[in-house]
Parts: sequence; C-alpha cells; structure tokens
Amino acid sequence: MRSREDDTARYFHFIGGNLYSGRSRIPVDFTLIWQNNQSGGRVMIDMVLGKRKALYNAMVKGLLTLEGEGKYVSLFMETMNHLNQIFTKKKAKCAGYDKTA
Repeated sequence: MRSREDDTARYFHFIGGNLYSGRSRIPVDFTLIWQNNQSGGRVMIDMVLGKRKALYNAMVKGLLTLEGEGKYVSLFMETMNHLNQIFTKKKAKCAGYDKTA
C-alpha cells in the first residue's frame, strides 16, 4: 500500500494465519496505490465505519488504483466484499437491539 504523492509505503504479509507488516518497499503480489495519504485514510475510515461501497467508489473516483497480478487483485476484492457482507449483517442485527428492554 502506498500513495502517489510520496515514498511512504507499507506492506502486509500473511503467512500461516499470521499478519506481518512493515514500512518498506518489498516485492508484492499487488499494490493499493492511493492518490494521496489523506484520501487513503478517509476511505479506510469509511470502510471501518461500514460504508460498503467506499473502496469501489474510491476506484471509480480515481482515488485508488489496484496494481498487480489479476488473481490477487480479484481475491482482495472478493475478500473485502465478504467482510462487508458479514459486518453489515452484524450492524443490522445490532441496530434492532433495544438496550432498555
């Protein structure tokens, strides 16, 4: 993950169920390239807040480019869609919960 505006980069590496991260450029399967750091931060916050189309809208508006091997980009998008579906269902169930009952 990096931005077009500077040399800031962060990688995420999944091995055997563990997540590793660092702040350098290493060979990767695919890259999320944000227009700038601020746009990337805003979109990621929207994703955490449950806005299902935040990532898609970022790509349509040119704020995000996915670059790399097609199968990994597709796998990433499928995973994000599944996570959005899971967390949207949980939010919907919680929204109907009455704390006073």
